[in-house]
Amino acid sequence: MGINGKSKYPLGGIDVFKLADGSVPSQGIFRKMEGLSWAIPIDTFQELVSHLKA
Repeated sequence: MGINGKSKYPLGGIDVFKLADGSVPSQGIFRKMEGLSWAIPIDTFQELVSHLKA
């Protein structure tokens, strides 16, 4: 189970996506990524919430 974290076809364009190293994807990779829906695992969300509560 996950929580939708990114919109399909984001209005912000390529700058919405950040790779693990902090860079943005190339135009070719972006074209492949922009059609995907992104979500975060529920465990990740719950961990984040517990840190925010602390």
